[in-house]
Amino acid sequence: MRRFSTSVLIIHLFVIINSGQSIKPLRTFDSLSCTKYINTDNADIVKLKGPLDSFRLPIEIARFFFPELDSTRIKIKEIKIKGSFNATTRPAFFSLFFNGKSNRKYIIRVNSTAINNKIRIDRMPFNALIGLFGHEISHILDYSVMSNCQIVWLGFSYLSRGYKEKYEKNIDQITIIKGLGWQLYDLEKYVLDNVHYSEEYKKYMKDIYLEPSEIEHLIKTDPYYIVQ
Repeated sequence: MRRFSTSVLIIHLFVIINSGQSIKPLRTFDSLSCTKYINTDNADIVKLKGPLDSFRLPIEIARFFFPELDSTRIKIKEIKIKGSFNATTRPAFFSLFFNGKSNRKYIIRVNSTAINNKIRIDRMPFNALIGLFGHEISHILDYSVMSNCQIVWLGFSYLSRGYKEKYEKNIDQITIIKGLGWQLYDLEKYVLDNVHYSEEYKKYMKDIYLEPSEIEHLIKTDPYYIVQ
């Protein structure tokens, strides 16, 4: 079993000290009983347009587990992603170079097509969708403690397959630490069990991200989940 890297342990301590881990991690969320997570004051904080507004509930549920990002501006943008991704996250270009760390804006890009044997995220189960956005918001949490130079360095390092694997597994671990481990588990299970995904894509997911068994192990050994 993989251990937490030093960077993930630092994030773990940061989370405990600053947000108190007071939010209960649930095994399953459903769209009918979770409207309490919608914050109508967030229109200027989380921006979605047109069909993307249908993702507001799973996004707000995921954000609920990141109280330290309550004032962080996030834009959800629909785009055709050619690589092996359903979503990607990065700081807005001008925000990265002209805003201070605390005033950055971030963009979560979601795939708008079913190309490359991938399924559009609007067809994902609700709980898995929360896991997807939880992973992407974990990227934002990671960026939030980095300097601009560190983010630029990360962008270049990410071109290495080995570094990408280590980094994405770290982000998965942060997602689990924040309380969305079961949602991440359902996301990975959905992808790996879905006949519409190619075997090549499934192998990529197993190589780059934590597998369901690894996620389950971390959940079952994390006191945050055990005490709930």
